[in-house]
Amino acid sequence: MCQYSNSKKLVRAKEDIITYKIMRKTIDPLVYNAAIMSKFKYILGKRYTQSIFKIIWNRKKSKFNDRYTFDKGFHSYVNMNTVSRYLECYYNYDNKHVVVECIVPRGSYYNISGDGKTLVSNKIIIK
Repeated sequence: MCQYSNSKKLVRAKEDIITYKIMRKTIDPLVYNAAIMSKFKYILGKRYTQSIFKIIWNRKKSKFNDRYTFDKGFHSYVNMNTVSRYLECYYNYDNKHVVVECIVPRGSYYNISGDGKTLVSNKIIIK
């Protein structure tokens, strides 16, 4: 999942931010695989940190007039309505994928996409 934004500015979270991720179920109910990067396993309640964002400047603007692509960091959806639509469109409620609530902890750095639907951050906790 890449995020497109019209700004490369990273904002520091003043409080915890609730977000949502689509995850793939595993045999262990406390472990989920990332839906897209299936080799990355998330354990419920664990804080994950990624120190470096990879930001790419785009010569051509996207349909949202965005100039920057974030392809590193923890990607999540800003609200449940958006994530539900993505789950229905791309995963067809196949019983292998679920929506999990996440926390972008206070003090994390984040950027919201140009369309306001996704967020990329340097820290995340899977609830």
